[in-house]
Amino acid sequence: MWPTWEETLLIFAAAVLEGGVGFDFGLIAVPAIGALSGVRDAVVLLCFPNLGLGILKALGGKAKKENLKRFMPFIGAGGVGAAAGVFLLLSTPPAVLKWTVLGLALLFALYSLSWTRFQLDLRDETFFAYIAGFFSGSLTGFSYAGGPVAVI
Repeated sequence: MWPTWEETLLIFAAAVLEGGVGFDFGLIAVPAIGALSGVRDAVVLLCFPNLGLGILKALGGKAKKENLKRFMPFIGAGGVGAAAGVFLLLSTPPAVLKWTVLGLALLFALYSLSWTRFQLDLRDETFFAYIAGFFSGSLTGFSYAGGPVAVI
């Protein structure tokens, strides 16, 4: 599945916007490409190149063992959530997918523009790591829009 010139232009514009202001690439590209070719095709189209980039970053990065141990609940719950999100992606009708992804994009954009911020107590970090990991992973599997949740 090779992207059309419109999809290529949208991917380029989303990448430039992420590089310029730090707004999540998938949160821009999936709704835009999803409007052209459907959300399922957009998720698949964007997952493969970013999976390769993620592997290269992981191999090239020098993660400290204490940081990796600290984030294991988030990583584990994120993997389970991603599997649940993929099953949800496959079983959801295309029209529902399109409106759900549009709603998520608008919700995250409004949160990003608002002055509201959540502050958590670090004593509860492990508990919230499981919740945030599962929620972020399920959104990533469902709509490739889990990055903002992970950042929040």
